[in-house]
Amino acid sequence: PAFVADYDPRLAAQLQQGLDDLPKLANLFPVSAGDSSFNSAELKKSGFSEPLRMPICVSPDKWNIAAPPHLMFELQDGRTNILFVGRIVPNKCQHHLIDAFCHYQLFDPGARLFLVGGYDPGEAYYQQLVKTIEGAGLTGNVFFAGKVDDAHLHAYYRTAHLYWSMSEHEGFGVPFIEAMWFDIPVLAYKSSAVSETLGAGGLLFNSKDEMEKVSALAHLLVHNDALRATIVAAQQRRCRDFLPEKILPTLDLLLEKMEKID
Repeated sequence: PAFVADYDPRLAAQLQQGLDDLPKLANLFPVSAGDSSFNSAELKKSGFSEPLRMPICVSPDKWNIAAPPHLMFELQDGRTNILFVGRIVPNKCQHHLIDAFCHYQLFDPGARLFLVGGYDPGEAYYQQLVKTIEGAGLTGNVFFAGKVDDAHLHAYYRTAHLYWSMSEHEGFGVPFIEAMWFDIPVLAYKSSAVSETLGAGGLLFNSKDEMEKVSALAHLLVHNDALRATIVAAQQRRCRDFLPEKILPTLDLLLEKMEKID
């Protein structure tokens, strides 16, 4: 709730009500699971008994589709493409990402940032981001792609040089895994379930106090071939942990526990 309180007090109240009501459900669900230890811990805190951890399956088979040729052509014009996938909401911290990108452009003036994810043009947070972009002189370099279908998302993943996240609340983070399948180096702020999902993949930073240093690190990930190769190799190993065959045993365990309920 704290993330949206300044932008949408009504939504913040609804979120708080949801958290307050969660303990009331604990006794009604003797079997439960979260897609990360971070989320399972929230269930346990609310009184759920021994919640399992069952990550989301993320298979590369999903991308056995064609990307739109016109978009692929537009995105492969020689500019550096930086990508973040997620709804335009305060907890995803796109405002911090835009700030960091402004510093990044000092290293790479031809770079551009794509924010892929749904938004409401009337929402206060989106309007604030637009004003920030205009005030920083980034119009034409930061793009709101909106909510896109898988074919268009495929194009953004295939042409991205860096996946960069400033999010401060991720219950799991499917786009992290998807980016790793496309061999995009991932740079992310260490928060919530982010480090758990990335494991030994990606590169994490602990502070947003010095955006210049974070931006310099981003530039290295894009342009230093040795560092990029090291990160991508670790990501290739990590993303295999989310293949269906790795997750199904946990699902079987969950079903077995359900069958034993009186």
